[in-house]
Amino acid sequence: MNDYPSEVFVHPNIDKCWQLVQKRVNMATQLHQCLGKVGLPPLREPDEVSGYELYGFTSPHIITVSIYLHSRSLSVSLGSKHLYHCKT
Repeated sequence: MNDYPSEVFVHPNIDKCWQLVQKRVNMATQLHQCLGKVGLPPLREPDEVSGYELYGFTSPHIITVSIYLHSRSLSVSLGSKHLYHCKT
């Protein structure tokens, strides 16, 4: 993919985004194989490595922080709704 530095992959789902990258790498690999190039990496299945895994979102530390931040934003959200209802 070094030959295509301006190529961008965007998808709201991290797994789907990684699958787009995997597909593109496989296409480039197949093209080079057809041109007779040797020593290329093997083709990969789109779901061989999940996007969450690749980007570190399955790390226990990241999971702990995500749970903390989510619960904190939920309590702030609920707290502000509670305060709003108290004023009316």
